[in-house]
Amino acid sequence: MPKRLVRRGRVRGYRPTHSQLQEILELAQRDFGDASAAHLVYSQGDLEIYPQADTPKILPNHIDEIIKEADDPDELNNLDFSISQATPIRRVETHIGPGNWTTYRVESDDQTWAYGRYHELTDKLMSNRSLYAKFKSGTPQVLKEGTDDRWRSTPWEPPKNWLVFATGIATILPWMLLVLAAFAAIILAVQAANPGSNATERESHRIALQDAHYLGAHAPILAILILCYIITLFAYQHWLRTWLRSKIVLRKPSLISQFSFRGRKSDTVSLASFYVAVFTLIATSIALIIQ
Repeated sequence: MPKRLVRRGRVRGYRPTHSQLQEILELAQRDFGDASAAHLVYSQGDLEIYPQADTPKILPNHIDEIIKEADDPDELNNLDFSISQATPIRRVETHIGPGNWTTYRVESDDQTWAYGRYHELTDKLMSNRSLYAKFKSGTPQVLKEGTDDRWRSTPWEPPKNWLVFATGIATILPWMLLVLAAFAAIILAVQAANPGSNATERESHRIALQDAHYLGAHAPILAILILCYIITLFAYQHWLRTWLRSKIVLRKPSLISQFSFRGRKSDTVSLASFYVAVFTLIATSIALIIQ
């Protein structure tokens, strides 16, 4: 009797559109016969929504039925899919959210088929992710041998994409500016403390003392600027982490709606911190320039 092969994996930040969800389900169901049994369940709080009729395969109209029953939401973030058949033994499962991870499982007594389907699903799941997820989690994860809940990264060749590189730069640069500012402050302190042994060093000492006197005279405003910048950075980092969540995006929100308190998914505390920090940053910058 052939040994049954089971492959499990997960990816972070899988965010397909309606059409991309249909594509992943079509891929998962390929090579299954009419004797298969498919299930698609969306959990909305304590309520479970699923197609009313049993079906050998999930079709686009079944997805539309779930969306309609869920009152046409902007997203689906807790969707479970499975399809199985007895001969030959085949089973595919996919769980999209809730949270950051989309997990999937392929099982078959045909090891070639199981390996092939697992890699096809992984490629598709990895490609339909947010740019930040592609930068932050460049590889999928698999379960460690002999464990049920411990995951490890597995080697995977990511596609070359300049947008992912640009996203990484946009993620790191604001923090690098803070580090460079701290480094410049240390150099200034060293030069101000060292009177120098030659004309060049003495001139650097004199300029450093002038700069230190200017900074000392504006210390309260500078402290507020630095504090606001740090708060803004943490709010920015919190916003970036929202792009790691796995969900089906049925209706893309506008940039304005993401920074609006009226959005149903708005994090009011983070938004308030962000706006207060930005406005204070602008006001103190203007005050510093005027002085």
